[in-house]
Amino acid sequence: MTKNDKEFKRNRQILAKQDYNKAKYEKYNIKNRFNSAEKKYFVEHDKQPEYNKLLKSRYLKEAKKITKKWKKLFDDKLGDLDDLIKYYDSQFNYIPQMKDIMN
Repeated sequence: MTKNDKEFKRNRQILAKQDYNKAKYEKYNIKNRFNSAEKKYFVEHDKQPEYNKLLKSRYLKEAKKITKKWKKLFDDKLGDLDDLIKYYDSQFNYIPQMKDIMN
């Protein structure tokens, strides 16, 4: 590989890295840009009440998803506790029998 080939390859690598970093930045920043543009649109068109309704429904939908996950987690834990209580109750039935055997 000649010196020019190595420099060319190195320059391509640098450009690829820059493109990658730019895309990563835009990926994380695009949501903020969209939200800002959306708000500006509604405010400029005097549609603040519609924007508030949109935000309310959007966040309500997100909150329902989160609480649904919490409910599932809670129900799973509650079911585990119920199973443990039933298990320990069944074990206590054997205690008098064990005392009889020991006597």
